[in-house]
Amino acid sequence: MSKVIFFGVPAHGHINPTLEVVKELVRRGEEVIYYGSAEFRSRITGTGAVYKEYPFSSWEDITKFDNNFPLLFRRISEITDKMLDELIKDVREYRPEYIIHDSLALWGKIIAHVLDKPAVCSTTTFAFNREFVSVFDEFTVSIKDFIFMHAGHLIAGKRIQNKLAKKYGMKMQSYVNTFISTFMNMEALNIVYTTRELQPRSEAFDGSYIFVGPSIGQRDEAALTVPEDKKVIYVSLGTINNEEEGFYNLCVEAFRDIDAAVIMSIGSRVNKDALNSIPENFMIRNTVPQLEVLSKADVFVTHGGMNSTSEGIYFGVPLIVIPKQGEQEIVAKRVEECGLGIYLRSVTVETLRNSIKEVLNNGAYKDKVINMSDNMKSAGGYTRAVDEIMNYKGRRTL
Repeated sequence: MSKVIFFGVPAHGHINPTLEVVKELVRRGEEVIYYGSAEFRSRITGTGAVYKEYPFSSWEDITKFDNNFPLLFRRISEITDKMLDELIKDVREYRPEYIIHDSLALWGKIIAHVLDKPAVCSTTTFAFNREFVSVFDEFTVSIKDFIFMHAGHLIAGKRIQNKLAKKYGMKMQSYVNTFISTFMNMEALNIVYTTRELQPRSEAFDGSYIFVGPSIGQRDEAALTVPEDKKVIYVSLGTINNEEEGFYNLCVEAFRDIDAAVIMSIGSRVNKDALNSIPENFMIRNTVPQLEVLSKADVFVTHGGMNSTSEGIYFGVPLIVIPKQGEQEIVAKRVEECGLGIYLRSVTVETLRNSIKEVLNNGAYKDKVINMSDNMKSAGGYTRAVDEIMNYKGRRTL
């Protein structure tokens, strides 16, 4: 048995894909100490890991950064600076054999370097490097904005990272390389929860990147009776930016007369009673058991979060993607490029209705999603992720 410290990032999209990995590590005899925030304590302890709370509580600038990559760069640098000494002290006391950290957890990479521990990077988004950046306008624009309009964040974040590099004997990098590496924090082993077939520019990532597909296991969720005599449209904007009463009303009007059952998850901050007159073919809930619904859905209207998108594809459901953030726009573009669904850039009653009809009536979407689903299921999921981690640990700790 070995001891491992897992540095997560306290956000649903970053924590959820790792839970089955941690559970499998524990099942194989590893002692896992997992750093997170109080919101995720019960989920983390439910895996069998030991929960540790970060010595920092204000995570909203990371979890709700709203496309502001320059600010995110600065905040990651600041958070790392604030926590690093205390976390290094903790890790020295725990004496783990190795470290696993989220791709945004700069502090995990630095700690592994300082204490000379083997480290694994857990990547819950698409893998990300300099070649990847050059392909997508969103990141290119963000970098230009960063340099020309947000120089204050650049200077502040870079100053902090220069200080840390000097203090801990790390190599200083250029502004651009510092910016990019802050969002990927690559290691000798990088676990990515998607497939090479879905990953943009997959040829740009070497064998240190292991694409294991989505990490999907059993969830303790309340059951929901899903109609079996009609097509099923599932609508969800995820857990963060889902306070969209206007969007839900558009869906009500767009799908009112469609011969299909509509299951719509509206989150906890929207009042169902405030929505337009709800048709009989609608089932509206604050939360739904997503995996159960997707296993029976025919179309998934989603914000394009990496987890939701992967789960939809895994269950063979064509997608209509309505992104709310730049990262989700990249996912939406990739869905469109692979023929897995529609990237809906203009959201009206008419475009929603037409996109649903297009996806339901054009079997090519379903065929391509099924093919990608097969790729995901054969990628190995959390079992392969743990196989790779254990093999890596064995090689590095001999």
